[in-house]
Amino acid sequence: MTKLYAIRKHFRDLPIYKKLVFSFVFLAIFPALFIGILSYCRSSELIKHKTEQYTNDILMEMGNNIENKLREAERVTFQVLSNSIIQNSLKKATGVLPMNRKKLLPRKTYIRSSVGLFLQFRI
Repeated sequence: MTKLYAIRKHFRDLPIYKKLVFSFVFLAIFPALFIGILSYCRSSELIKHKTEQYTNDILMEMGNNIENKLREAERVTFQVLSNSIIQNSLKKATGVLPMNRKKLLPRKTYIRSSVGLFLQFRI
């Protein structure tokens, strides 16, 4: 209690211009510090939210691109397998058809990622 009393006595003994300077500095720094901390916290939250949102968007787009590439590869593969000219050439070269077409029908497999993205693969 005596330290607090000593601080009060010291502040009372200061000249008025030093009291005013101290008060104005305190009144200018305190709100600026408060606003700075508040805006830093808010902007950090917004940056984190936007980063998560953009990451999810990129993952969704990558999933769509992978799915499109797999469909394209599947389409090209089935075009080759269903092309009679290629089948006849393979039959002449080896004497048999390379594979039974029913074995080549796709089986769907779904994989769920951590962000809720479902990827569909055909095996």
